[in-house]
Amino acid sequence: AQEAKEMTKEAFDIAWNFKIPVLVRLTTRVSYSRENVEFDSIPDIKNKGEFLKDPEGFKLSSKQTVKLHKKTLEKIAKIKKEISQSEKFNVVQKGHGRFGIVVSGVSYDYVKETMLDMGLDLPILKIGMSYPFPNEIVKKFLVRLAKVLVCEEVDPIIENELIRVAKDINPQLKIHGKDLLPKTGEYGPEDIEIAISKILKRKISRALSENVEKFKSLEIAPRIPFWCPGCPHRATFTAVRNALGKDKVFGGDIGCYMLGVYPPYQMLDFVVSMGASVGISHGIAKTNAKKPVVFVGDSTFFHAGIPALLNLVFNKADILVVALDNRCTAMTGQQPHPGSGVTGTGQKTKQILIEDIAKASGADAVEIINVYNLKESVEKIKELYNKKGVCVIVAKGECRLLTVRKMRAKGQKLPKFEIKKQSPKLKELKDFRCPAISEKEGKFSIDSNLCTGCTVCKQIVPDLIGPKVKEKNDK
Repeated sequence: AQEAKEMTKEAFDIAWNFKIPVLVRLTTRVSYSRENVEFDSIPDIKNKGEFLKDPEGFKLSSKQTVKLHKKTLEKIAKIKKEISQSEKFNVVQKGHGRFGIVVSGVSYDYVKETMLDMGLDLPILKIGMSYPFPNEIVKKFLVRLAKVLVCEEVDPIIENELIRVAKDINPQLKIHGKDLLPKTGEYGPEDIEIAISKILKRKISRALSENVEKFKSLEIAPRIPFWCPGCPHRATFTAVRNALGKDKVFGGDIGCYMLGVYPPYQMLDFVVSMGASVGISHGIAKTNAKKPVVFVGDSTFFHAGIPALLNLVFNKADILVVALDNRCTAMTGQQPHPGSGVTGTGQKTKQILIEDIAKASGADAVEIINVYNLKESVEKIKELYNKKGVCVIVAKGECRLLTVRKMRAKGQKLPKFEIKKQSPKLKELKDFRCPAISEKEGKFSIDSNLCTGCTVCKQIVPDLIGPKVKEKNDK
């Protein structure tokens, strides 16, 4: 985490000094890591600038493009000489022997852990800035080695660069990488140990061997990610399923609602990228007898759904678009978007309504539903699905985490619900799958610590669930 912070800061410096884009590549494991991070003092921020007219700047012409391309190559050459060849992020760690490891990213931690477990002290080259490629540092590292293991997740980018560099300075060097390590997914320390053991022609450690054997017979209970208690998306998917069944063509996008792909809903047939659901479903609507249903989140709608919606109208598609309006970008931390009415800095601003945009785009029918009113939602979904043309349902229901936070700030308490009577009919709640509801030995219960009072479970089995009577120990 500390290094990621330093790299990000360096990226801004390079971008500013050389007037060039710089990419910081984060992987899942780095993003999920935690560490105490030391920060420098915050510099004075200059919020106002001046636009300078530049006759030789960015202009659209073949001649200017060639000139700018040449200028870019000169910048890259300078960055390569002044920055990527330094040992700020491309670090050589000395070791013993003629077998070395070249590693990039979080796999460096796995390499260090594995070497400690195996009692090895191998030379390591950790590449933090991979482009422009640090040729000179790599040459010095490779020149005296006989074998190298390249540890980089997914594609063999660095491995191919090493092969290119080594053919001139150490053509006998044996380079291992994807021949011994997985070509897909993440690495773990066990992958590194197995690869090193094969190169050194030694058995894997007893600890790893025993763990591998135990793992083969271990039955691991599946943990399927799912929506929070009271999530409006669960209510929306329940309403769509109750109205239309599960045999329609369902398009999805990136967001919390992509969890609708899992049981018991299993109502997303494809998830590609932000806004792709509308465009792909457009093509399906034109070539398939089944009318598609599109789930698109509010932030995704503002980001990339509007042009696709215009195309639906323009090309006279027959399709139902369900815009999930939970008032924020919930998946990544409740950040505001144009429909939130608040800017990223907390200032009040104009709230742009999805339904207004849908109407202005020429949609044939636009309806708003309160997702926590199950009966009304089912009726509206049936009605619009049976209409011809581009129909848009704006499914409104605030992210429950946001609601809980707001109510707590105001000193208000959420209503809680409980099972009033046990009955076989409660099995219907299995297909609702709220984390606050559990079943043990055929009996259902609602955990009041998890319940956020959305009321949908009561609407599913109204005679069996009711408001929780507050007890003395309740907080």
